[in-house]
Amino acid sequence: MAPVTGTVILTVAGQVAIASVLGFDQNGNPMPADFVMPPATFIIDDEKVASLVEDPDGETATITALADGIANVEVSLKTAEGKELSDTEEVEVNITNPPPPPPPAPVLTSIKIAFDVQPAPGETVKATDSATTEEPAAADPEGQATTSAPAAAPLSPNQAIAGAASTGTGPVVTEIDPNLEPAK
Repeated sequence: MAPVTGTVILTVAGQVAIASVLGFDQNGNPMPADFVMPPATFIIDDEKVASLVEDPDGETATITALADGIANVEVSLKTAEGKELSDTEEVEVNITNPPPPPPPAPVLTSIKIAFDVQPAPGETVKATDSATTEEPAAADPEGQATTSAPAAAPLSPNQAIAGAASTGTGPVVTEIDPNLEPAK
């Protein structure tokens, strides 16, 4: 996972976060990948909340959650030009009342067939005053399926499923009640 800036929240005792130094140039752009960062020094202001161990690479430190609270981690370094740079970020440890987990990612659990009804060969579609065209809907006598012909650029099946309103234009989504007998 790529490092992110800002406050980090740790929710389990012993959970670890790796603090890294990111460098930016005078225009706010990230330093090039081949840039060698000067050695940095990390400190933490509350060792009861989280411990901090500087890693030998001089660019990272390991932060370990210990108890509820907020600790500030500061990093400082001296540039090749002799300028002192520093940054401070919060580490929030919330073991007692962790935030709820994020909702799960969407998982495909069902599908539907979508039909894009095209005009028959030689059939013309008449324009209406509202600049849309519509043909009457055909209903199955047993009420199982309803269709309508498109008059505008068709939507993709996923656009239709995602909530495109049925205005007589676009693809035809046919829903069939699985509890009814098929039409004969």
